[in-house]
Amino acid sequence: MIDTGALGGVEVVALNPALADSLGGDPFLTGVILARVPRDTYARGRLGLMNGDVILAVNGRAASTPQHLQGIQRGMEVTVERRGQRATMVIR
Repeated sequence: MIDTGALGGVEVVALNPALADSLGGDPFLTGVILARVPRDTYARGRLGLMNGDVILAVNGRAASTPQHLQGIQRGMEVTVERRGQRATMVIR
């Protein structure tokens, strides 16, 4: 679980080929999957992140472990993939 920052309270798991394949996704995709995004978190309410979203990068750097998501704050860019669609957002 992420303890601090804009993703505080979100449960995450490092995405690996076996997990991606079992979820019907691209087994070559790397990132951190949002396993559980509670409704009462900033990530869900303000950022619109949902269970199953994959964080690919933070400030242009690949995110491959949950530690890469600790302390994400305002002004940082996060690249997210949801159902094959990618978007980059600035945390506000």
